[in-house]
Amino acid sequence: ARSGLRGSGSTTAGIVFGGASPAKNETETWDGSSWTETANLNTARRQTTGTGTQTSALCAGGYTTANSAATEEWNGSAWTSSGDLATNRRNAGLFGIQTAAVYCGGYSVPDANSTVIQNYDGSSWTNNPASLNTGGNDIAATGSSTAGVIFGYSNNLNGTEEWNGSSMSTGGTMITSKYGRASANQAPSENALSAGGGIPAQTTCEGYDGTTWSSRASIATATNSSKGGGTATAAFIAGGGPGAGPIFNTSLEFTGDTTAASAKTIDFD
Repeated sequence: ARSGLRGSGSTTAGIVFGGASPAKNETETWDGSSWTETANLNTARRQTTGTGTQTSALCAGGYTTANSAATEEWNGSAWTSSGDLATNRRNAGLFGIQTAAVYCGGYSVPDANSTVIQNYDGSSWTNNPASLNTGGNDIAATGSSTAGVIFGYSNNLNGTEEWNGSSMSTGGTMITSKYGRASANQAPSENALSAGGGIPAQTTCEGYDGTTWSSRASIATATNSSKGGGTATAAFIAGGGPGAGPIFNTSLEFTGDTTAASAKTIDFD
């Protein structure tokens, strides 16, 4: 059981790692029916970020006993340390793949709502000249290094920003205002999924079509600080908690449409 973990992959080949409390280094893989513990992270941490696949994942930043810049790459069987982030931070948004990723915002010292964007090329991080329009932390994210989206985070609770490979622009407004959301981090940016989040934790979920957010089926138990992977139509989330008290070892899967239902007029002769 853990919260503040990160994950990636798909509903039949997923992976989660890190978390709390205290800071954990455990890694588990998901095959669509069960979880298996595998090789640990080199650096135990919570509030880290993750992206990629079950055989090619990326973990960056987080909190040990202080903010961390540590980056690790997963090859399907073991974690290997790579180049550090340009600045120590936690609770950022991360999207892309192991060899081309974008790290957005996060909590650093003394800036609790960073606007900094960093790019990863498979071995090292560099600060991007572009920045977030609204800084924040506890950021949900999905997409690729040239078409990403971040949404629903501290300091921008119902906001969305879209990345085109060189700059961020403001996207659609979310229905609910909260942070600590889970997201389907393998979804293309025009088909994002938000699940749970908030303090106190909520059950509400939303889907994004690239312009507008609309409601999706709710999760069974109010949960925040849960993370997972998959797409907007086939996602999983794991761990988290109600915001105070116990933390969860449960996982949930979602299957659904990318857009809300629409009406169609039929003429009868």
